[in-house]
Amino acid sequence: MVELPEALLIAKQIDRELAGKKITSANFDNFNPNIMFMNVTPDEFIDRIINTKIVSSYAKAKWIFVKLDSNLILAIAPEMGANILYHENQTTLPKKYHLQLDFSDGSFFTLKCSGFLLMKLAKENELETMKYPGKIGKSPIDHEYTFDDFNALLDGHKKIIKAALLDDGNLSGVANYYLNDAFYRAKIHPKRKAFSLTSQERKNLFDSIRWVIGESIRLNGRSERKDLYGVHGKYERLIGPKNKNSPCSNCDTLIVKISVAGSNNYVCINCQKL
Repeated sequence: MVELPEALLIAKQIDRELAGKKITSANFDNFNPNIMFMNVTPDEFIDRIINTKIVSSYAKAKWIFVKLDSNLILAIAPEMGANILYHENQTTLPKKYHLQLDFSDGSFFTLKCSGFLLMKLAKENELETMKYPGKIGKSPIDHEYTFDDFNALLDGHKKIIKAALLDDGNLSGVANYYLNDAFYRAKIHPKRKAFSLTSQERKNLFDSIRWVIGESIRLNGRSERKDLYGVHGKYERLIGPKNKNSPCSNCDTLIVKISVAGSNNYVCINCQKL
């Protein structure tokens, strides 16, 4: 899943590389509505995007928003990952893709899903009324997001801590990959009830989430994902599949895999007590 660090990086690169470019044609290849969830049909998408110019791009949560001069926004959320690539010319165009945009200067944009992807084309106020992306909460690296906000979020939840933090309306841009590292770093079990965390545990988790996200942004995202130019990020996860049945770096207890809130987590049952 693409999370905030990757979305921020690609949105920044789109803004730098594609702003001002005119879209002359668009093409879907191997379109599958079961992996590309759109609010318009492919034909409607092509009709509405042709001859528009890209104005700017920004990211919120796991979404990349591309503003067009037609007052429309192309919103992309690669839920299970995608290759979102810029091509200066046709020599680097992939043989297989799901969407290709051609620009008037002879450059291209391609998108190829790794799993499933959400893509919307609508006005900004229309996007806000949709279930996805809908209303997006603050991210953990926003200057206005404070520990008091984090505390209030946990106080108001009877859910397990991971489920509480996965909701983009509560805390945006952080999902299973980075939360897994943050829980491990803070020594918090992801199945703990949110309200049960002590003040110190809350502060440790708050700081760990901010550190993990900040470190990944500094390193241009995780190593499994590519940026707009096809370059892999350099953030290596603290704990993951490679650590299963290996000793914890803190206490030598073997790392185990568990299922939490619909996805896998890797924990040290000694450091991260339930």
